[in-house]
Amino acid sequence: MHRQLPTTAQTIDREILTPLARAAIECSTLRLETWQITTLSVQGRRTVFRFAGTGYDGVTARPWSLILKEIKAPESADAPDTDEQSWCYWPRESLLYEAGVPQSLKSGSHHSGLRSPRCFGVMEPTPDLRWIWLEDLQDCYDGDWPLERYALAAYHLGIFNGRYLTGKSMPIASWLTDKGLRSEAVNKAALERLRDPEIWAHTLLRSAFPTPVLPELERLVADRERILAGAAELPRTFCHLDAHSENMAAIKEATHGNESGAEGNSTEDHCTKDHDTEITVLFDWALSGYGAPGEEISRLVWAALLDFKVDIAEAERLEEMVFAGYIQGLTDAGWQADPAQVRYAYLMSSVFIFTLDMEAVDHAFDKDVEGLEKYYGWSQARMVEQSAQVTYLLLERADELRAMLDT
Repeated sequence: MHRQLPTTAQTIDREILTPLARAAIECSTLRLETWQITTLSVQGRRTVFRFAGTGYDGVTARPWSLILKEIKAPESADAPDTDEQSWCYWPRESLLYEAGVPQSLKSGSHHSGLRSPRCFGVMEPTPDLRWIWLEDLQDCYDGDWPLERYALAAYHLGIFNGRYLTGKSMPIASWLTDKGLRSEAVNKAALERLRDPEIWAHTLLRSAFPTPVLPELERLVADRERILAGAAELPRTFCHLDAHSENMAAIKEATHGNESGAEGNSTEDHCTKDHDTEITVLFDWALSGYGAPGEEISRLVWAALLDFKVDIAEAERLEEMVFAGYIQGLTDAGWQADPAQVRYAYLMSSVFIFTLDMEAVDHAFDKDVEGLEKYYGWSQARMVEQSAQVTYLLLERADELRAMLDT
């Protein structure tokens, strides 16, 4: 079923689109005819549209397409995302593109294997609205990544983070924060719904959690400050901080030789143009800020499991491959990483972002089971079971953190 388009998207006319479409296909004389607008996603006040049509360069037909990311300000002036130091400050992504930070990766993409989509313009139609016009790209795996592709993305992220540890100037702005992890960290308020015994009486949750987890969740909240303090002396780098596969595209890009990619990753059979190099394009920079090396890869691992892109049976292998790829990327960027420090930051980010997320509870109580199963392609019971297994794994990672602190 198609969602009704917001009026702002419908008001975008030929005058606005023409220079953007010309830039997208590098044709300064393109004349636009008709176009179509498709709503790709709606997440709260963030909507992503695809504009596509056919124009003419003289008598030659030229197809074109653009992505529009529309970001609306919160209605309340007291909302958390009005604070520029908040992890979710609402205009941060548009400010980053205006400052050219994501675009700065483009010049080094053949060496790092990572870039952002091309940005054709950032607009402010009203004070409470931002439009970001971006390159339209398609993942060459159609979103179904093999484990090796996660490792390659981690390698690219390692080079990206490592460059800022070896001399590249970090972007500096008041709206870039190093408090993101603290603001996302588990807290007592997040436990309130989980303290309700009726939740755990649900048939699916009783089956998925044979060993109660609430005591361990309470313990994690109690250890919050101690764990965060353990990272106080870790190095800091500039990070994307929302790097999971749905915010990435694996694409082929022409290079002058084999200058990017991790050794041993055989990905050529999945994409066209074997002579090209596979790179990672990183979208959605809204959470970007400063973090310790290792924080960057937590979402790459756990979101893959919680979005059911990787089966729980492959969880440990996925984690090992991602961590190894990331360490290699840091090394190839010229930074000699202490694996224990990187592991600590990775674990800290993982347990604080994902442990109380408790998607097993959300899926068990979802009222639209048919829609849920259609969206993910899994049965509700299987989703609850895998999400519960992820929680158990994260609690084991919390124990590993404590052991690292103790030693």
